[in-house]
Amino acid sequence: MLPVWPISCYPLDEINQCSINLCNQHRTGFPNEKYINQRQQLRAVPVTEVHYSWDDGNYRYWVYGKERKVYCPDYPKQCCCTIL
Repeated sequence: MLPVWPISCYPLDEINQCSINLCNQHRTGFPNEKYINQRQQLRAVPVTEVHYSWDDGNYRYWVYGKERKVYCPDYPKQCCCTIL
């Protein structure tokens, strides 16, 4: 079985280049291994960046995925978070 081909027709060059790099890393990282089943899949994940001010400070957080999970590494209050 042949290794997976990199994605090359996506409109964003960064995606194509990342796919090429990933395939090359895999090919050189496991040169003597047998290929059984490989595939690449692009998935879109909705991400929203939110900027806010609180106590004379400017902060930001991200809401991502269909479940609307929150990533807020510098939230000023570390307890009782009720962003959403």
